[in-house]
Amino acid sequence: MVLAQAARATAEPNLKDSKRYPSRGSMSIQVFFALLVASAVFAVTPGPGIVAIIGRSLGSGAAPGLILGIGLILGDLCYLTLALLGLTWLEQTLGDFFVWVRLIGGIYLFWIGMQLFRAGDRPATTQAVIVRHPLREITTGLVISLSNPKVILFYLGFLPAFYDLSTLHASALPFLYLAIGGGLLTGVIAWACGISIARRVISGRGWRWLHRGAGALIAGTGIYIAGRS
Repeated sequence: MVLAQAARATAEPNLKDSKRYPSRGSMSIQVFFALLVASAVFAVTPGPGIVAIIGRSLGSGAAPGLILGIGLILGDLCYLTLALLGLTWLEQTLGDFFVWVRLIGGIYLFWIGMQLFRAGDRPATTQAVIVRHPLREITTGLVISLSNPKVILFYLGFLPAFYDLSTLHASALPFLYLAIGGGLLTGVIAWACGISIARRVISGRGWRWLHRGAGALIAGTGIYIAGRS
């Protein structure tokens, strides 16, 4: 009887723990979708990256905004990897590097914003240039994302709320990246397509003001990022 009671008492906490983390090192469907939704909510939260997507989508349509968003996501996934590796000392170790990333990225964004600001009243003026150079858009998004190494700290605080990182197994990594990357992509698509649909109601001289507004958003983002350096 005593042995049976002891075995039952030992099994109870393990059973409770297994409900939270169904299989040590694995990822449950519930955790996967929770991460997906939380990442999507995080992606639609206004910030420098979202402002840049709005500016791109306003000025040139959904495609450039989506391509820029892919660069943002790649940068976030880089920081997710560093967070999983526990490299919280990265900002202190490579402090000067991030200063230059912010400065160069900010100047480049300001230049893009000024180009868009002076685009005129034709919707195709900037779209043709941007779509021909998708790598430039991805690089722009990547620079915006990499200009904020504190994202590592965000992931270090964000992930433990959904997943026991001490039990993380290599088999769960693809699902972790898929959940977070998919959530971020959902938010990017929502912004880019939503703004692109809204811009269709604009015609005539409205394009001139649209380009000016979008250019001001992107240039302002560049000033903000460079100012943090």
